[in-house]
Amino acid sequence: MRKRFVPLLICATIVLALSACGKTSEPAPPKQPSALSLAHRIPKLEEKRLDKQVREDLQIVIAVRDDTATLEKALAGEALRAMSKQIQSDLALGRIKVRSFGSQELSFSNYTKGVAGYGLRYIDESYYVGSASGKTLTTPTNEKRRIVMALKKTKGRWRIIAFLSAEVKKTK
Repeated sequence: MRKRFVPLLICATIVLALSACGKTSEPAPPKQPSALSLAHRIPKLEEKRLDKQVREDLQIVIAVRDDTATLEKALAGEALRAMSKQIQSDLALGRIKVRSFGSQELSFSNYTKGVAGYGLRYIDESYYVGSASGKTLTTPTNEKRRIVMALKKTKGRWRIIAFLSAEVKKTK
């Protein structure tokens, strides 16, 4: 009886071995990131450059009094037009805004298709001086404010292209 099972056992082993030969486990192809996820990703090195340059841009904006030409290093597009218009409007009223931002908190919020979003929370310590006299006309409000900014790389540098909320949205 043993002699009968040995050939049957050998046949079963061969059948199982042959059936397993055709089923090789191939690794799945690597998952390609979707176009949407690629559009929302910024390389770490570029993110560091962006963070450094947005801080420089803000220092330029804060330092500007009545010379709008210096804004071109920090601003572009709608942000440049709006800020220049605000400064010219203030000059026409005989005043210059002295910007001062206390307790600044700057944070990267998003990146989509080459445009980065940043939020800035600060205490507004800005005030106005007379353009002719230089005398203080107002006192700081010390209000807590939040500005949302859009930045884009233009001419090899990250520049603020839009203020999505802030003083420049309200031109008087």
